[in-house]
Amino acid sequence: MRKFALLALPIAMFSCKSDPDPIDNSEKGYDEKILIMNEGQFQVGDADLTAYDPETGSVEQAVFFNKNSVPLGDILQSGITYDGKTYLVLNNSGKLMQVDAETFEYQDQLDGLNLPRHMIIHNNQGYLVTWESFTGPGKLLKIDLSDLSILDSVQLGVLPEAPVVIENEIWIPNSGDSTVTVVDLNMNDTTLYFGAHAPNSIQAFGNQVLVLHQGRLSFFGTPTDAAMVRVDAAFKMARNTVSWVHNDATVGKLVKVNETQAAYVYNGINLWNVSNDQTGASGFSSENIYGLGYDQSKFYLGISPAFDQAGYVLIADENLNRMDSIPAGVGPNGFIFP
Repeated sequence: MRKFALLALPIAMFSCKSDPDPIDNSEKGYDEKILIMNEGQFQVGDADLTAYDPETGSVEQAVFFNKNSVPLGDILQSGITYDGKTYLVLNNSGKLMQVDAETFEYQDQLDGLNLPRHMIIHNNQGYLVTWESFTGPGKLLKIDLSDLSILDSVQLGVLPEAPVVIENEIWIPNSGDSTVTVVDLNMNDTTLYFGAHAPNSIQAFGNQVLVLHQGRLSFFGTPTDAAMVRVDAAFKMARNTVSWVHNDATVGKLVKVNETQAAYVYNGINLWNVSNDQTGASGFSSENIYGLGYDQSKFYLGISPAFDQAGYVLIADENLNRMDSIPAGVGPNGFIFP
């Protein structure tokens, strides 16, 4: 794997408190903090992470840069922590980077990837989704985590997004068409269609699976409705579909709250009751929500005012009441929870 030289550059650190000394001098590792993934500006290479300690309120910006003295890369798409290591997916840099989860010191990387998006880990193997192009089929790459080598691959649909593991299968929504690809551990694939367009996020709730479809936007042709489809995981059949006209607004970022409730972004945050397929409370309709996460009875909303300025994160309780805010980097699009 390719190593890289270290450069000396300035360090930026901030705090959400009024403490005159914003530097976090605690002995906690980064694996004990909430990591905010800041996508950065396209082709600028300013992607990085913000570390937030919910116990003390301390915030550290540019975590990777602080620890390694080099920029992380171009467009931090996603990340995951597993077995003492954190894996960072750099979309426009075309690489998967591995750092020590506690210290965030660089360890290794896999280069030469084509628009990588999201990785999950199952049975000590990584499964990395790549777009490959903007118009053709994507891929699911099976990764050996011991040396970040590619063991196998399977073709997916167009513009595949974040996968989930259901039993011993990997479900991947293909947001550029109307399909969901299901891949078993032998890398055999099945293509499913649930009657709606542009599925972009999936979550599992026991033997039920929610598949959120954005619908076709008018930019891409005749618009179609957004839809939430509840699927029987065992039979891979749609059991119920609720659709609505989205008026070209962003619909996506489905997250699991508990076994009976989900949340997603559409003109703010909306709660969804899994058992009766009905919407619940909603909020934050005036915010430009770019990332959504849930942990320890709290929602975390990544807010991106513009891609040439720093964003921030709003924290809300289970009833979507605003609790606090955290400064972040450019384009906060997701979270790695301890």
